[in-house]
Order: sequence, then structure tokens, then C-alpha cells
Amino acid sequence: MNDQENVDKPVTDITTTDRSGTINQAPPRFINITVLFLSISVVARLAFVMGQDISWDLRNYHYYNAYAFLHDRLTLDVAPAMIQSYLNPLLDLLPYLIITHLPPHWLGIIIGGIQGINIWFLFKIAYLVLPKYRDPWRWILSITLAVPGFWGMIAISEIGTTMQDTIISIFILISTISHRRWIPVVATFMIALTIILTLQVPTWG
Repeated sequence: MNDQENVDKPVTDITTTDRSGTINQAPPRFINITVLFLSISVVARLAFVMGQDISWDLRNYHYYNAYAFLHDRLTLDVAPAMIQSYLNPLLDLLPYLIITHLPPHWLGIIIGGIQGINIWFLFKIAYLVLPKYRDPWRWILSITLAVPGFWGMIAISEIGTTMQDTIISIFILISTISHRRWIPVVATFMIALTIILTLQVPTWG
């Protein structure tokens, strides 16, 4: 009889709870801030080590689109970057300003730091879906899942560059964390789709 009761009894002693007995949805403050700091600084450092962006997209339209937007060239120049001349230039503004006002290595450092925020959001998402583990195992597992979650072939190749996939992904991850509040979900998701139209193909397809 006792054995049957032990089998039917739910396992609750490994759940991370607060004083009210409810499951914690956020990691400890110190761990949360530490992961954010390390995510930004490590990826920024990696971008610096990998060197400057010399991609075709930068030379073709990322730099030009921001220049054309700021200097009112859209009605004067006729598709100098082909069809990409008419993509939304908002995400190109920051790289353009960095390139024109700061030493070259700062482009990779700043963009890489922003891209590193993806790891922090992946960490927070992993923490949300692992409520049956007690800290420190819960946040250790979350970090273990977050790092390879960012470490894909495309993400690595775009670290510190003007490619926008790992910038837009931040908005998508924000909408994922806001799953219980539908207005932030819709708002952040639509912002991502509006800024970069090429995202709509994999999203809706």
C-alpha cells in the first residue's frame, strides 16, 4: 500500500518555488544579470577576433540603404543596389553610423554584443520550460541549452556583421517569452516582420 502511494505521489521536492509556493518563472537575479553580461561580452569579443565584415550584402546594399535614407537619395538613385535598394533601411542605420563615426573594429563589437542577447533570451526560455528542476541545476541546464541554441552555422557566420537575422531573432524570442500577454506577442512579432520582409518567407511558409 505504501509503495503504491509513493508511486502515485507527484514529485514536488525538486521544483523551484518561491515563498508562496508557486513555481518561479524567472531565474535568480544575480544569475540572470550574469548570463546577460556574459552573453553580450563573449559574443562581442568573438566578433572582434573574427575581424571586419566584408560581405557582399554590406558592399551592395546595407551601407548604401542607410546612406540613401539619411541623405534623401531614394528618389534620385535608380536601384543602384538592384531590388535590395528598396528594403527597409532601419536596421542598416546603426551599422552605417558606426562605420562612419567609429573605428572599424567597433562595428563587430557593438553588433556582436547585440547579437549575444539572443543567448540570454534562449536561457530565459529554457528556464521557463524546466520548472521541475531545483536551482542551481535549473539554470545550469538552461545555460547548457542556450549556448548551442545560438551556436548554429548561420549565427556563427553572421557574428559581428551587418546581416540582420540574429538581430530580428531577438524580437521573435521576446514574443516567445511574452506568451501569456498576447499584445506584446503580436506587437514584437509584427515589428520583426515589418523591419525585414525576407523573414516572412520562412515564418509564414
